[in-house]
Order: sequence, then structure tokens, then C-alpha cells
Amino acid sequence: MDSVLFTKLFRGCELETIANTATDIGFDGIDLLIRAGHQLEPTAPEHIRDAVRLFERRGLQVPMATTDLTDPAQLPAEQLMASCAEAGITLIRLGYWKYDPQLGHAACFETARRQLDQLARLAEKTGVRLALQLHGGMIHGSGAQAAALLAGHDPA
Repeated sequence: MDSVLFTKLFRGCELETIANTATDIGFDGIDLLIRAGHQLEPTAPEHIRDAVRLFERRGLQVPMATTDLTDPAQLPAEQLMASCAEAGITLIRLGYWKYDPQLGHAACFETARRQLDQLARLAEKTGVRLALQLHGGMIHGSGAQAAALLAGHDPA
């Protein structure tokens, strides 16, 4: 099994520092965080390829990226996915759909389903796969909630 280092732990560090640390510790690759305020900004997907190449030169794979993508209209979702695919990143971890007690679960769930449907179409179009992370306080905080959210979607 390959082990990847999540770059969130290195906020404020240069990519070269992350690459050096990952190779020194013995990681096989990188889970590249693409989030505002970190090394790669979601509004500048054109920098993804150069970041991936830097890690590859150090012998590190970049099989996945973590994003805050939930609403495809909020960020340049299609460009971000396409840039990941072009750089060789095939798996994109999505952001979180938060539960809002003022809206209620049904409304939050329906919004998430609609947005997930749109993201799934973009992923298919751009050639990437999507991953959903379970997280407390979200509408997909458990396996059962995630299964309900993902119902009807291709598990691959």
C-alpha cells in the first residue's frame, strides 16, 4: 500500500519543503490540498500541473487532490477537475455539505444531491473520480448518511 502525505499540514510552506519532508519521511506520494490560503488556490488551477511535476521530480506520486468543491458554480470546478486530470491526478476529494438546522435536513440533503449530480457529470467529462469524506457536523457524517447521499451514483 502506498502512503501519501496530506499537504494541509504544511500551510505556509513552499512546495519544495513539502517534497523534501515527504521524501525524507518515506512517503510514496502526496494528497495535494487545493484550498484558498494554501499552496494551491482553487481559483488558479493552471498551477496544478507545475506542482505535480515538482513532486514527481522528487519521486513522489500525486494520485489525489483534496478540495472544498461542493457547489460547482462557486469555484471554477470544471477547470479545476480538468487541470487535475491533465496533471495526472485521478481522484479528487470533495468538500463537505454542512447541516444547517434552520434549513433542515431534507433541504440540505436535496441541495447536496443536486450539486453532487452536477459534480459527477463534470468528473465524468474531465476524466477524474470523486471521493466523499465522512465528517462530523455534515449531512454525510456517517456511512449511512453518505450511502443515502450517493444513492444512484456509480461507486467507481
